[in-house]
Amino acid sequence: MKHLSVCRRPEHSPIVCRWRCLSLILLFVPLLFPGSVQGRVVIDEVGSRVEIPARPERLLPLAPSLAETLFALGLEQRIVGVTQFTTEPAAARKKPKVGSFYKPSLEKILALKPDLVIAGSEHQDEKIYATLSHFKIPVYRVRPVDLETIYRMIGHLGEITGTVARAREVVGRMKLKAAEVARRVA
Repeated sequence: MKHLSVCRRPEHSPIVCRWRCLSLILLFVPLLFPGSVQGRVVIDEVGSRVEIPARPERLLPLAPSLAETLFALGLEQRIVGVTQFTTEPAAARKKPKVGSFYKPSLEKILALKPDLVIAGSEHQDEKIYATLSHFKIPVYRVRPVDLETIYRMIGHLGEITGTVARAREVVGRMKLKAAEVARRVA
């Protein structure tokens, strides 16, 4: 029985053959274990280091406003669940519910297997973040407090989800509306 070889030429030394084999193995590792090779570390809006997938596919926003933002970025197919009172857009009503903004259900979150949870920085139980971290579920926390920080938050969410162009469009439309309102009340 013949064995397969990546080195069919007799002039190749065993070292060259080993390097070729190693190269082939390294080439296929990302395909076999995508989460182990790909990913990146980002700093969320509260200053925490968060290791996230290169392209998060299973997003879980823990606030109605965050769900609306993700829908506005065109991420409907990647949103795996929402909080109880998320009603907009209409498609959000069809998503599984994970409890309320103030008290999300850890069991429901874990059952949805998100690869990225997006949460507000205040009014949520700190223990939930620690528990999710224990289960290797990254939590990216945001801190929108005014229009400028909302614009930045949308930009950050666009960056981490790979929807930068769409985020710029959303922010552009929001800025136009804000300018129009300012003009009307002036």
